[in-house]
Amino acid sequence: MRKRMIALLTAGVLFSLMVGVGCGKVAVENIAVRKTTSSETEEEGVKGGEEGTPEGEKDGKEGSREETEVPRKESAKEAGETERQKALREELGVPEQFSAEYTDEWGVTQVIDAKVTVPDADTFLIYPAEEKIFRDEDIRTILKPILGEGGLYRFEPEDYEHLVSRAAGLKRRLENKDYQGEEERQSLEETLDTTEKCIQDMQGEVRKTAVPLRMTQEEKLDSEQFFDCLTGFTDWEQRTAEVLVSKYGLVFWAWPESEQGGCTISAEQAETLAKEYMRKMGLSEELTLDYSGMREPDDRSGEQEGHVFAYVRSVGGVPIGYWGAGGLYFVIDDLGVRWIEYSDYVAGQGGEPVELLPFSQIRKIYEETPIRISCEPGELKAVAVDEIRLVYRWVPDSGEGAAGYLVPVWEAFGTYESTDENGVLHNSDPTMRECLLAVNAVDGTILDN
Repeated sequence: MRKRMIALLTAGVLFSLMVGVGCGKVAVENIAVRKTTSSETEEEGVKGGEEGTPEGEKDGKEGSREETEVPRKESAKEAGETERQKALREELGVPEQFSAEYTDEWGVTQVIDAKVTVPDADTFLIYPAEEKIFRDEDIRTILKPILGEGGLYRFEPEDYEHLVSRAAGLKRRLENKDYQGEEERQSLEETLDTTEKCIQDMQGEVRKTAVPLRMTQEEKLDSEQFFDCLTGFTDWEQRTAEVLVSKYGLVFWAWPESEQGGCTISAEQAETLAKEYMRKMGLSEELTLDYSGMREPDDRSGEQEGHVFAYVRSVGGVPIGYWGAGGLYFVIDDLGVRWIEYSDYVAGQGGEPVELLPFSQIRKIYEETPIRISCEPGELKAVAVDEIRLVYRWVPDSGEGAAGYLVPVWEAFGTYESTDENGVLHNSDPTMRECLLAVNAVDGTILDN
């Protein structure tokens, strides 16, 4: 995950598909929406949430395709859908379950066995929107609940700072029993004693200086974005922390992760902590929980397990899609917050009513569009889609600046298998909830992830 965000920053696309509508309220009352009629739905071969059999393979198209029937999962009634959701599902011909399986022309097995969800809304518009520009005070407001009154600070001279980091790491290893046998435990204790004596000897010459929580313009990226990486200590167990700050958002993580571990707290305890942080950030009334789960340890990246919570905004009852990157994202374990990402959008007033395509057309696009993911040619081996949902997504205006639009989009989520440079097969992290394929719900175009 950490590599993912650093790569985004370095590429100059920090949170390019982020969520949120800023602090203002968007007026959506009294705005009519033109949607597909029942007759249009029937013309597409869709009745009551069931769809006609897709056309056979076109001449000259490689790959084989076979539609399969699977046991019904949770029904709309069981899911507790509102009358508006039921009406929207019927009007667009949206099934509760969408299943298909095929092998594309690259030999990648693609399986769609997806629950299809719709928002609690009867109004869809295209809103003008801009990426939120974060000010220094915004960054301080967001990070203060995490860092505490002591903020982020450094020690001088550097030798002292290195000793403090080493001592903290040794203590964590001993507390977590991260050693092999009694001999290694004794060695760690002796090293800790020696380190703490050195720290004590240097006390008289140490200076503690605050690390300003602000965005700088020390490095300019191609996209006219700026960022700075702030590194320092916190008062909570003097853990090292890093903050990657951009004018379009920030990323915080406790470091080094490889010397920490353990997640025995319950999901309820972790969510309570996340909600408390949101309250202190002033965001609890503006964002709602979009996804929660457990992140699994990753030996390759050094990431530890922890509870994941992703919060997003909604406009007119329609959530703004988180996954692609964006929203307010927490990873919490026994030591508290391990990771935070946050960025936002500011939506303009009003919006243009739009007509959504019947789901039969969306389904056809999903069946005929190979999912490629960000893998090198030949690395992708299999794709499995388990959820498709209708949300808003921010789309940049001609790819320039922070301006763009919130557009109704069908997003498909799932997992995939790929090989690394050594040919070893790996499964994607299911808690990352990657959007595998996004389709514009108005015109059917494929959107970049």
